[in-house]
Amino acid sequence: MNQRRENYVSDPSAYPDRSADWYEYFDRKRREEIIEIIDSHPEIIDEHERNPFGYRNHPSPHLQRVHNYFRMQPTFGKYYIYTEREWSSYRIAEIREFGKLPVLTDDSFATEEEAMHAVFLKRIEDVRNELSQAEQREIAN
Repeated sequence: MNQRRENYVSDPSAYPDRSADWYEYFDRKRREEIIEIIDSHPEIIDEHERNPFGYRNHPSPHLQRVHNYFRMQPTFGKYYIYTEREWSSYRIAEIREFGKLPVLTDDSFATEEEAMHAVFLKRIEDVRNELSQAEQREIAN
């Protein structure tokens, strides 16, 4: 019985939760995969521009993988389309923390489809920036 008690964790604060480290590791691998898909299949950008809602045709498997990655991201920091005037003026907004107003971009779009494609491009740019920042942190360490 004494041997078993010695193996118990007596101070949980001495054992940090490593799940965040693993999440960061696997999310980075996923980001790299998404950028690889976009770089090796640039036609998905045009495909999305032609059909941002996805209702005209089913998206290609490559575009679907990119969409799935974007959909699984946390809500905070995501972009959405803000309608200034129905059917005539749309802008991009970014979701912030609870209780904070969203941030609107300066860009204005004539159609919802144009705005949706702009959100898609903005999210790709964000993934590229996140990977670049992660690489710079690795170099610094």
